Amino acid sequence: MRDFANLFEGGRQLGPLLAGALAGHDDPILLPVMPNGIPVALGVVEAHRWPIQSLPVERSDEGVVVARQPGLEGRTVVVIDDGIESGTVARASAAALDRGPAGGSKPKTAELRTVTSL
Repeated sequence: MRDFANLFEGGRQLGPLLAGALAGHDDPILLPVMPNGIPVALGVVEAHRWPIQSLPVERSDEGVVVARQPGLEGRTVVVIDDGIESGTVARASAAALDRGPAGGSKPKTAELRTVTSL
């Protein structure tokens, strides 16, 4: 893992790695998990102007709920977060993307990236 001063800087370091992973993918979109994925995604898009659509996550005693997201049909989706502790948010995000929006299609490809994977 590389060192970085803050989540934004971690995103700047993640950007080139993500660019390589997304080579050949049409129309990628970043879904930063709120709140800590936002500064990471902003660091990524500083050099790579991919669109961002925030991914609201509700945490409660019953678990994690991620709302299904519209407008992702057929796109390459990259969920961005600051890290993975238990994997609960990652699993909930994957389930929400796998269901697709109500009455809609699922993304073409979905990946999870964190600054702890640097």
